[in-house]
Amino acid sequence: MRKKLLSLCFGLFTLCLAMAAFAANPGPAYNKFLQIKVGDQAKDVLAQIGAPDATFDGFTYRAGEAFKNLEQAVIYRFKLEGAPAEIIVGKKSGKVVRKQLSSMKCFPPLAGASTNVQLAPGISLAEASAAVGAAPFLWIEFALPVNATKPNEVPPVYQTYIWPDAAGQLAALCCDGKIVKAEYQPGGEGLLALAPQALDTAHPRIPRWLLPAPNNFSVVEELEAYKQFLGVNLGVSPAELMTVLGKTTDISEIKDKKDPAKITQRVYKYVTKDPARTIVSSFMYYFNPAAGKDSLGADDGVLTKKIIFSMDVENKMLPRYLGQGLPGMTMAELEAVFGGKGREHEVRLNPDGKQLVIYGWGGKGAFLGMGFAEGSDRAVPGGSGAAGSKEERGSRYEEYVVLLP
Repeated sequence: MRKKLLSLCFGLFTLCLAMAAFAANPGPAYNKFLQIKVGDQAKDVLAQIGAPDATFDGFTYRAGEAFKNLEQAVIYRFKLEGAPAEIIVGKKSGKVVRKQLSSMKCFPPLAGASTNVQLAPGISLAEASAAVGAAPFLWIEFALPVNATKPNEVPPVYQTYIWPDAAGQLAALCCDGKIVKAEYQPGGEGLLALAPQALDTAHPRIPRWLLPAPNNFSVVEELEAYKQFLGVNLGVSPAELMTVLGKTTDISEIKDKKDPAKITQRVYKYVTKDPARTIVSSFMYYFNPAAGKDSLGADDGVLTKKIIFSMDVENKMLPRYLGQGLPGMTMAELEAVFGGKGREHEVRLNPDGKQLVIYGWGGKGAFLGMGFAEGSDRAVPGGSGAAGSKEERGSRYEEYVVLLP
């Protein structure tokens, strides 16, 4: 027992020496961030730090693709002493399951720190700090989701510590005061600069920075076919559509299952190719019978939906960005996350008579659609898709952090 006590005292002494190696003040945001505890009731935390700037409900919280436990959660985003921060709260328990500072500006470079050292799994945080020559900053703290089949089991809690330098940061995942794994993340862009981490069924990945997604809207907005698509309004007739777009590429019909003589919908398809960019686009226009009718005639109907069916645009957005589009976001928040404006992907008439506009980001590798109903400034899911490696598609929001402005 005495040996353990001496070892603990030595570790704390070493950590205190390392703390003295700080050459920059992390500032009041970091100090206040440390006061937030994973496992605390969110209402108590919010009473302490103030009301959030934005709340995103209906989020499915997980900690890596290798872990099957899921937990419904709410994300709170706020400015902590002027610095962007987030807490994720389990809806059932009301407890904080994750906290994080979302700007690298919160962590000034450490003078005298040797961030090129190798940190072996199993060493203590005090030993790691002594090896680096400075104590780290706590960047993220999170718990695994509650296991629905074992609700009384307390999930383990992990911390992600970083030692920032002028070129990036040494990051370490810790549990119970010991290093689980560590890596150097160059330039604050570890997510993009390093190969995907292998899935680990014993521990989550080390979180990495996630910068705003590269956007390709500037390519799309210059397409003549896209400009024409924007100019077509719902409610027009097929004749009015063809006056604007010319002869259709293809027409398909949907017939009533009980009465094949009745045509319930007619779809006009236009396929275009931009010669300068070699971008192939497909646009679909859906016509339904006018009010009071149950069938379409030869050339009648009312346009109730238009959609970009496909657009062969080069895409730099990765599937792991898709989880950043959350219900309840404003357009300004979506544009900040995805690096700019989204294209108008679909416009349709809802059963309540109001229009829903779905804006899209991305292209071939990953596409995200978020919808805005007429009269609402908050987004609803509009659909998404991803292609590429299973590893890439399996990446989740909880493993990474969006770098907020």
